[in-house]
Amino acid sequence: MQVLTTAPGPRRCAERYDQTTLVGWLQARLALCHKYFDAVTFPMRCAEKQNRLVVLLHWDTFAFALCVLIFLILSVWSYWAREEIAAEADGRILKGQPLLHTLLVIGDMMSIFSDSFWDDWHTQITFQIVKVIFSLSAVPFFLFTIGPLSKLFSHTDATAYMPDGRLTVPDPNGLSAYLRWIREDVLGPHSAHAEELETRFSQKEVLNLRRAVKNAERTLKEAWRKPASAIRVTRNSKLALDKMLLKLVSKERASKALYTHCFPDRVLLDEYEKNKILRIQEQKNKE
Repeated sequence: MQVLTTAPGPRRCAERYDQTTLVGWLQARLALCHKYFDAVTFPMRCAEKQNRLVVLLHWDTFAFALCVLIFLILSVWSYWAREEIAAEADGRILKGQPLLHTLLVIGDMMSIFSDSFWDDWHTQITFQIVKVIFSLSAVPFFLFTIGPLSKLFSHTDATAYMPDGRLTVPDPNGLSAYLRWIREDVLGPHSAHAEELETRFSQKEVLNLRRAVKNAERTLKEAWRKPASAIRVTRNSKLALDKMLLKLVSKERASKALYTHCFPDRVLLDEYEKNKILRIQEQKNKE
């Protein structure tokens, strides 16, 4: 006797029917569709007691369905009025003929599957109105973006993704990316400027920069233990590291290629200031 340790899956339920006949094949397909639909909708139907966010998912789904319904009603209303106007222009009479009027509107609404329907200015205005209504329905979500309300409701911490797909704490100041860039593209052994760093700068200065990078990495890991001050701490760490890099790779000491690689924004600002001075001098010479 075989004991099932898990509930029968969709395909097992479908195999109960004799699929050699058309009726059995249709019953098997319906059973599959029912099971897949049941699996997809299970979180919305049965997860409210374990996850309070499902309540907001219910609300969002209801708001979306309501907006779709409003869009269809407004579109039908628009085509209803347009058919009346077109009938009057052609000398036809639609009043008192609701069946004919309805059939004409249904024929017009079939264009919803073509580009002409969505390019029409009536549809564009209707769509924008529905978008505003759907945006207003997001007010309950906005409340939980204020301060600690989000954590009180969900009891979770904010997370972000690493380049390799691992979860990590968020870094809104971009310190992690900045550290990776310095470690790999500036100080890395395969960097295009590795030889210049070894020959033009002292080993002590390069070593101090490497230590600063490690200290900043340690700061990044420990900062989010205190979320209230994490953004300020990581921002200050990035600014301090940037100043240290600028002191080492200065315009006077480093080559133009290395300086441009480390500070492309400063190079652009310098070029802008030079061009600005040249334009002012040209204007003075013309006067």
